[in-house]
Amino acid sequence: MFKAEVSIENERYFQAIWKLLPNLALEAEFTVSDNGILIRAIDPAQTAMVTIELPKIFFASLSCDKPLTFILDVLHVGKLIKPRGEKIQLYGDAETLTIEHTAKEYKRSFKSINLKGINVTYPSLNMERDAGFAIKSDFFQGVLEDAIPVADTFYFSSDGKKLNIASEGELSTMEQEIHQGSILQGFKSKGKISRAEYFHEYIKNFVDALYSTIDLTHVLVTENKPLVLIMAATAGDKKDIIFKITGMFGPKP
Repeated sequence: MFKAEVSIENERYFQAIWKLLPNLALEAEFTVSDNGILIRAIDPAQTAMVTIELPKIFFASLSCDKPLTFILDVLHVGKLIKPRGEKIQLYGDAETLTIEHTAKEYKRSFKSINLKGINVTYPSLNMERDAGFAIKSDFFQGVLEDAIPVADTFYFSSDGKKLNIASEGELSTMEQEIHQGSILQGFKSKGKISRAEYFHEYIKNFVDALYSTIDLTHVLVTENKPLVLIMAATAGDKKDIIFKITGMFGPKP
């Protein structure tokens, strides 16, 4: 049995989770322990995966008798989570999970059984990449928005000094050339990246869900390898991580 209450100041991150998950997967795996909650989800074609880490300090309170793992239908939960500033609690056991949303004048609950018969293999998160950088999340979201009318893919390229994000269609091309500065930070590259190309659908869903709450998106990229996106939030003088989400997106074949 476990019970957790989301801190009011962290409810915006919790809401972002439910904005993202229904646009990525049918189910998600929840692993609960005294250390927090780990959520993993993968799209039906197994081309995109997210890992969400909610440490104990994410919650106002968290108690767990023993570690447990369950599979939750995520398609409908997003309809439950409403604007911030109201109490959100989770509780359950190996058989069911309940998410309870309490406001001044009403209480709404969503209860789901553990879908034990569903077995999913999650690939390991290998972080070795040729280039890495942090980019302003709202800028990155705008770039992906610009890419949609051009083609269903976009790509990164670099000469080792500056970064290009581009999309090429039959009738038009969109390209952003970005230099190190306030938008592009900590850019490091082992050399030239000629073209690392990805479908933007799931990537845009990932960024759309989080860009307004997390300022920077950390990007790890190599040609012909999955793109890795990391968003994290910190709190306190020690900058403890209170929320971290990692996305891995397969390259265009």
